[in-house]
Order: sequence, then structure tokens, then C-alpha cells
Amino acid sequence: LCKELQRPLRLWIPDKGVAFAAGQFDIDKADGRVRLAPFSAAIFHKSKVPGGFPEISTISCDVAILTLDKQVSQYSELNNRKVIGIEMIGRQPGITLTNNRRTPEKNDDIDILITNGNLFWEERQNKIWTEGVVCMTDYQTKPPTVIRGRGLDMLLAKDSGPNRPQNVKPAESDTGNIEVIKLKSDVQMHFWVDPSSGVLGGAPNKKKPVQPAAAF
Repeated sequence: LCKELQRPLRLWIPDKGVAFAAGQFDIDKADGRVRLAPFSAAIFHKSKVPGGFPEISTISCDVAILTLDKQVSQYSELNNRKVIGIEMIGRQPGITLTNNRRTPEKNDDIDILITNGNLFWEERQNKIWTEGVVCMTDYQTKPPTVIRGRGLDMLLAKDSGPNRPQNVKPAESDTGNIEVIKLKSDVQMHFWVDPSSGVLGGAPNKKKPVQPAAAF
């Protein structure tokens, strides 16, 4: 049983394909922003193949501060509001994002863990960014590919956010609803190469005949 089902505040917005779960709901009277703690959300992207498994992106953090187009007085009113910005705060272990690559299996997901910094999303820029430490793990490769760095800019595909029109298809991309992922500094990459490919000094595949060099 997932922890989100045990939280007292749960909201499903079917026309936007977004589900929220939170433990506490507060309104900042100074600026009207909404504070949800702890916070989890799932975005169900429309399947590009009829009957295919949907792409699902999830996020979890200790605190989420939502900027809305209109002020609310209670949690249920979020269903009739437009979220135009989010600030996410993660303490331990941090802020986690996951993308399922349009499959039900967990062994090919992409996981992102952010520590030592808040995470921001703004509809106007159609971008997610942080100045914190980022660890990205791609489980599609065996062993998994791990990339670390400090600072992240993630440019989303057009019409892929939670406020996207339902009759507009998101732009096609090999990385789903993300167009560009940029790590800003201190980047480390740990990936694995097939030893039979001969790449980066690996032993070549001895079963494949070696072609003689052309004579000149």
C-alpha cells in the first residue's frame, strides 16, 4: 500500500490527468500561495499509441508551495484553479522525480533525486530547474546508468504540462515529454559498455571475422 493513499488530502483531476496527495493544506495569507506538506503528484500523459500504457511522471517532496491563478479557501477548490508555479522543498532523502517510459515495469524507469536545493516549475517558462545536487539513474541499462551534477534545467515539450489542452497532442520526442535536460556543473557520468563492442578499448568480438585492410 503506497503512502499517498494514507494521506488525508487526495485529489484526482481527470480532465488534466493529474493526481495530488498531501498531508496538510495551508494558505499563506500574505501572498495567497498554497502550502502542501508532505506532497506527491502524478501526471498521466496521454498515450501516443491507442490502447498503449500511458506515460506517468511522479514527484514527491516534503513541502510544495503552489502559485495559483486565483486564490482558494479549501483544498477541493484546487480542482477549479490553474497552477502556474510550484516551489518544492525536500529534506530527507530529498526531492524525487520518476518517469515510467510508458511501461508498467519498474526496471526501465528514470529516477531523479535532488538534494541541497529547492526545485521550481513555472508554466510561463515551461521549465523545471534547481541549483541543488542532482543524481539521475536510468534503469533501462543493465547495470543502470548514473549521472550526477549540480544545477539542472529541464525544458518540457510543448503542451506537456499539467495545464495542457486535452485536444492538443504533446510534441513527439524520444525522451517523452522532456525536450532538453541540462546539468550545469560538476557532472559525473557512470555508464557501461558492451565488452564485445570494442568501444573505449574493450576487447572486440572474436566471433566476428576481421576484415583485412584495403591495399593501396
